[in-house]
Amino acid sequence: MNERIAVDAKDKLFEAGQAGLAIALATSWLFALNWVASEKDERIDMRTVRNLEPSGMTLEMVRNLSEPVTITLFFPPANDVLDLIEPYFDDLDAASTNLTVERLDRDMHPAQAKEMRARKNGVVILTRGDDHEQVRLDTDAKKARSKLKKLDEDLQEKLSKVSRDQRVAYIVSGHGERSTSPKKEDPTGVKGGIKGVKEVLKQLNYKVKKLGLKDGLSEDVPDDATVVLVLGPRQPMLDEELGALVRYVEGGGSILLALDPDTEDEPLGLDPLLSVLGVDADFTTLAHETKHISLRGQGLRNRGYLHTNRFTAHDSTKLLTKLSTRADMAFLETGSLSKREDATSDITFTVRSLAGTFKDANDNRTFDKETEKKEVFNLVAAVELPKADGADTAGRAIVTADADIVSDWLFGRLPMNQNWLAESVFWLANEELAAGEVADPEDVPVTHTGEEEKLWFYGTTLGVPLLVLGMGLGVTRRRRRTA
Repeated sequence: MNERIAVDAKDKLFEAGQAGLAIALATSWLFALNWVASEKDERIDMRTVRNLEPSGMTLEMVRNLSEPVTITLFFPPANDVLDLIEPYFDDLDAASTNLTVERLDRDMHPAQAKEMRARKNGVVILTRGDDHEQVRLDTDAKKARSKLKKLDEDLQEKLSKVSRDQRVAYIVSGHGERSTSPKKEDPTGVKGGIKGVKEVLKQLNYKVKKLGLKDGLSEDVPDDATVVLVLGPRQPMLDEELGALVRYVEGGGSILLALDPDTEDEPLGLDPLLSVLGVDADFTTLAHETKHISLRGQGLRNRGYLHTNRFTAHDSTKLLTKLSTRADMAFLETGSLSKREDATSDITFTVRSLAGTFKDANDNRTFDKETEKKEVFNLVAAVELPKADGADTAGRAIVTADADIVSDWLFGRLPMNQNWLAESVFWLANEELAAGEVADPEDVPVTHTGEEEKLWFYGTTLGVPLLVLGMGLGVTRRRRRTA
């Protein structure tokens, strides 16, 4: 009997030793893994490159080519990056007879590479006549990955440069307008600068210049101007500056005028310009009780952050109309527009609010049925003036009651606002843009919340040892039952 008890004790000690050894090994493995991870501080990017397909805008730019353009892919044979981009350029090649796509190895064709200034493989060269533009990628897939995300955007910019003459866009400054190089953000965190506007204009092959009092605005708009942008003035202009803008648009010029209802000076002395355009602006902020954008910490103010997909068929809203079932534009505390009774220009209200919107007269973001009325309001107007005597073209204008629609905060989140700007600029420049999209190349990263990170941490440091311990106890009990 004593002998049997001794044997059982030995078996239990042996089994406990096995379980303890398993736990010790698992713990050692985890410590080793954590040490290696801490020593090798490497960020793992969980994002994936989207399937490369040309956007609608890129395809339309190719279809509208008026002269032959050649795209040369300088890559070695059997290259991973080449394999990835070939379908993209095959789609472009099939879109127009004026586009030709070639594949060359720089080492095998040094003379052609030298002529096109391709210093190494891993580049895309766009050629029209003696003009060459280059999109740099890489032959290494890992190094090219970040550049591939912007391939469509970069190709649009280079294609604009090689296929169209550069134009000039002037952004009016000196009156509190939104800036392309802002120094301060709005305290609410939802407004700010207009760097994105400059980037879109550059993508469309525009040279962007400032136009203020010291730049000669008090005399005349420069002759090289294709379009003038007035984005959210907060201070009155001089009569001479307004006179220059009026003469410019009456003489066949093009203006994009974005008003800002946040200012106290209404309408900032802009009545002479608005009168010529035939548009009235009401700076009472619009709101909607249910259909609005919700931002954290904004409370009832969110009701003034409107979105809409109500677009009128017009040459400046072809793309917006096409995409209206999939995406919306956004307006942050916008006013409304109407047509003047004495207007002589051709006015189309191209963007309207959703039904149920009301003018928030007392600024409480709450509908007061006794004094307020729910209806649909005009948010954007496309204006074409009568052609002046001796002018080559009729003056054009795009007017909106909210300058925030071109703010960087919205541009970084809503491609529809970017598309609106691009289509507006094309129409103002008397260029036809078929229904195509501005490139939206960025991936959405796979992110974890703080709670998820805690779950992963405790799961790996505590969960795995507990799992091993449980397995050891289970094995021990099974052996005891068997014995």
